[in-house]
Amino acid sequence: MQLGFMKIYLAVRYGHPESPDGANGEDTILLIRAESHTEAAEVADDYLVYAREGLKPKRLGISPTCQRLVEIGVDGCRATAPGVIHGSWIRYAQFHHPGCQVWTRESSVKDWIPEEELVAQDVASALKGQVVA
Repeated sequence: MQLGFMKIYLAVRYGHPESPDGANGEDTILLIRAESHTEAAEVADDYLVYAREGLKPKRLGISPTCQRLVEIGVDGCRATAPGVIHGSWIRYAQFHHPGCQVWTRESSVKDWIPEEELVAQDVASALKGQVVA
């Protein structure tokens, strides 16, 4: 692999273990360095599952793994190993990422779906049954 061409991702798990609101509370967010969104998910999931907080989500109905990934750029540092750059931090994740690749999944056993496919499915569902003049 060439130096400096790893990507940077935001990995989001909905909710966090300390929130009384569970999955509807503030989100757990990590900044990840990885070659691909699937590698970023592996790094985030390992952190969330095996970190000190990773054991608590099962009691609160919170997923133990990340559910949203946003590719936010290219890492220009010399590090070549994937990993957590910063985090976790707790806050409500903002989902306005124009021009960024975004993937979501329902659970760790489901495939990652690019956001543009979800939008296309929503549009197709909305248009289904409409009469076009």
